[in-house]
This record gives sequence, structure tokens and C-alpha cells, in this order.
Amino acid sequence: MRKRKLATCTALFAIALPVFAADTSVDVRANIKGICVIDSITAIDFGDLEQGTTAPDRNAPGSVRYWCTKGLVYSVTLGNGNNATGSQRRMKGVAVTNSAEFLPYDLTSGSPATGTGAGPGAPVTLTLTGSVRGADYNLLSVGQLLDTVVVTIAP
Repeated sequence: MRKRKLATCTALFAIALPVFAADTSVDVRANIKGICVIDSITAIDFGDLEQGTTAPDRNAPGSVRYWCTKGLVYSVTLGNGNNATGSQRRMKGVAVTNSAEFLPYDLTSGSPATGTGAGPGAPVTLTLTGSVRGADYNLLSVGQLLDTVVVTIAP
């Protein structure tokens, strides 16, 4: 009878052995995409320019507010506009009476041309100043003038 008990105990012991599982791991990943976003733009508007024997030179402010992903190195460039001749920016007449006329202007930026992004919580304002000479607009016909300058903010 003793043999039977021993056999039964051995069988129960074999059934009670734990089953071991293999360890594995799962990677969890993300990538923060580097982007720059323009939040708002304030146009450069010279308003009404009045001709006269001593028409004054005029300046007008404008701005572009933007942000770039934190840590992203970026650069800001200003295009020459749609009506440039060489590197001289020009506004073009949009009314029938002055559609073939151009008003030269200068555009300067008060901000650095490069930077490092600080994220959406820290936007940057690119200050712009446009200027026209009285001697240039004193020669033009009545009507509105317009140009569009592309501002590029890129990594």
C-alpha cells in the first residue's frame, strides 16, 4: 500500500508545478513634429497719401505673430512681393485710372531672421515697417495701390 501513496503523491506534485510565462516588452513611442504656425497678421497700411509740393515720406507699421515648436531652429524670410522689379518692392495700382502705375516701397523687419522655437505658449511678433517716399507717390494718379509679400517661417 505504501507504493500507491507514493505514486499518488508524485502525481499530485507534478500537477501542482507552476507554469512559467515568457517575459516580453512593448515599446511606446511618440514624435513631436516640428512646425511653425502664423497666429495673426497686421497689414501695413499707409492710409490716404496726399500729394503736395512737399509731400512727406511716410512710414507704416505691420506685424506677423507666430510660434514654432519648442527647440525647433527656424528662419524668417520676406519675399519681394508680387510687383517687384529686381529687389525693389512696388505696390501696383488696382483702379482703372492707375492700374499701370507702381509705388516703390521699402520693408524692414525689427526682429532677428533666425531663432529657436519656444512652443505655442510663447509666440513671437515679427515687427515690420514699410516706408514710401513723398517724391514717389507725388507722381501717381488717384486710386488704391496694393502688393502682397510672402512671409516664410521655416525650419
